[in-house]
Amino acid sequence: MVSGDSSLIHPSKSQCTISLGKDLGRVTTLAYRLVGHDSIHSFAENCEKTMGEWIALLGKTTLPSDIASSDPCIIVAFQAVDGVICGRGTYLLRRLAYVQLMRLFISLTAIIKSERENGRLHRNPCHRDATVAMDIYMSAQERRSNTRDLRRELQERKRFGRSWSDLAGPSPLFVLVYSDAAEPIVYVTFCPYPFSLINAKHLKGRTLKKRTPQP
Repeated sequence: MVSGDSSLIHPSKSQCTISLGKDLGRVTTLAYRLVGHDSIHSFAENCEKTMGEWIALLGKTTLPSDIASSDPCIIVAFQAVDGVICGRGTYLLRRLAYVQLMRLFISLTAIIKSERENGRLHRNPCHRDATVAMDIYMSAQERRSNTRDLRRELQERKRFGRSWSDLAGPSPLFVLVYSDAAEPIVYVTFCPYPFSLINAKHLKGRTLKKRTPQP
């Protein structure tokens, strides 16, 4: 028989209530940090500041229908998105660019899958459609001597895009709801690798704790 305080095994109703209250308090505090006390006003203000640039970016990065995976407009779209992600734009526009990066990958992967199924694309059996899409994305970058480092950097960028897409939910514009407190949550919590210089410079001046990769 195990001796000890039975309340540790069977907590009372009052103990559960206190614990739930503390958890709710932490959730409320985090929610206010992420979206602020007046989220509707902040969202409207952020939309007003960003909408023009977002529409312009969409014009450069929305792929036409019925194009091939080798169409040069795909490279142009990737380069336009990267231009924002790598520093030419506000942090709000950068969030939208990350979401658009993932939308480009989804569209490109669907194109590659269609070409493969219709016999118009022959690839290495070990390469998945997503791998072919990443190869195309790599071809949109400046040439590097170390392609392994480049691929890892782009995969890291893609992970950030997936994180912002998850936070956006059904609409890219929903990333504008979040305050700047969401930045370290995305760039640290969702990053299993050390920061690349490109992504680290976005957080210059912040004190952040990087997560150690799990073995």
